[in-house]
Amino acid sequence: MIPRAAIFTVRELAKFHPFVAITGPRQSGKSTLIRAAFPDKPRISLEEPDIREFASSSPGDFLDHYPDGAIFDEAQRSPGLLSHILNLTDRDDRKGLYILSGPLPSFFISEITKAQEVRIGILHLLPLSISELTEVGELPAYIDELLYKGMYPPLYDSSITLQPGIPVIFQTSWIVTYGCSSTSANCRCSSASFASAPPKSAEFSTSRRWQESAGYPTTPQKRGFPSLRRAI
Repeated sequence: MIPRAAIFTVRELAKFHPFVAITGPRQSGKSTLIRAAFPDKPRISLEEPDIREFASSSPGDFLDHYPDGAIFDEAQRSPGLLSHILNLTDRDDRKGLYILSGPLPSFFISEITKAQEVRIGILHLLPLSISELTEVGELPAYIDELLYKGMYPPLYDSSITLQPGIPVIFQTSWIVTYGCSSTSANCRCSSASFASAPPKSAEFSTSRRWQESAGYPTTPQKRGFPSLRRAI
């Protein structure tokens, strides 16, 4: 894991608010950041159908299992739990009790803005920054290489061997799923038809031919490309 600068921010937010929400695009590192910032808190994923059903049908009983707080991943999947947490913090003034990840539903934001005091700290986490990549020596040497590879954290996982076209595949998935919290079958950005049958242009974009036509060298080239490290 590449250390995230936001870890200091999220810990500070937890010192002043009963609960903290970390939002941002999928795979930007939200869950990884939370685990690193709060290693002693139990982590529960509401992606699990049985857990989500329990949390949604009996939020009070569900939270009784975590009297000292917890981390709830994909918290937007259980609106009833979010409302219960909001009410619970009226009676429990402990700070940093619950840590939530995932996009916040509009009704939840509306309820928060009606409160007389700020009860939630919000951090919007984006993929890796230039400074974070520089700190660990992972910043690509040339601007074209950085633009092609992007800053998606999984692409810098030391256990992954990048093949040509892989960054484009990640970029496509990132755009399609960006910030979507809808569970509706009518949601266009999470269309099953797109996920199961990507357009031919997406298939073509993974080819070596596409890289060359787009101006990205398929092997490191030094001709005419300014050094990113010199540029910054």
